[in-house]
Amino acid sequence: MDRGVDARCFGAEDRRRDRGGARPGGRACCGRSGNVSTCGVPFRGAGRPRTLLLFALGIGLVVRLARVARDPLVHPDGPAYLDLATALARGELMPVLGGYFSPLYPAAVSIVAATGLGLELAGRLTAVLAGVALLPLVYSVARRLLGESAAGATVLVAAVQPALVKSSAQVLPETLAGTLLAGWLLVLRTERDGRPATAGMLAGATYLARPEGVMLVPLGLWRFRRRPRGALLYLAAALLVMAPALVAL
Repeated sequence: MDRGVDARCFGAEDRRRDRGGARPGGRACCGRSGNVSTCGVPFRGAGRPRTLLLFALGIGLVVRLARVARDPLVHPDGPAYLDLATALARGELMPVLGGYFSPLYPAAVSIVAATGLGLELAGRLTAVLAGVALLPLVYSVARRLLGESAAGATVLVAAVQPALVKSSAQVLPETLAGTLLAGWLLVLRTERDGRPATAGMLAGATYLARPEGVMLVPLGLWRFRRRPRGALLYLAAALLVMAPALVAL
């Protein structure tokens, strides 16, 4: 064996094999031989969580599109959101920002409808896209809180959970708001320099999707209560995103 390679590592591996055990973790031992790094290959199970996530995304998209294909009834609030999307397409901004209904979902619908799709179908597909985008966020949050195995199970359940599938085919903003909320929560669980600003923007965007999203502002301030600069940055980012709707009230 080369002098630079950690012989104890390989000896431990041999002893585990003799006992019928396996080394935990995703990689074999690493060492150095001269100037060359020597590492084992990943274990077979290392890619399983990613495979589960991809499967959940695929099945989640299929069941949501199948729900749309059934042409379910439009929620009583749906036509109002579609009217706002039409107003945005005509360039009427202030009635949308200052109206009773939140403006972000109609704005997203108007963008999808600009591709030539019918307005109702554009509204449903906007919800479908938001519902599918929610799945990797759910997976990431669950992985940070509960670990890989629980995250895989959670995202599979979320992909086919009837209430989530149903809401992802409705002409309503709840799925979009839920996706933004999950993104906000995920950002708060990360450790990055831009975290307060990103979380603040997501809080503001959630408010633009559903008025209840305004509660994320004080919750985020509490999260950054020991970081005055971070709290100020969070508040400024949230207010900046919310400003158009607040000014139009």
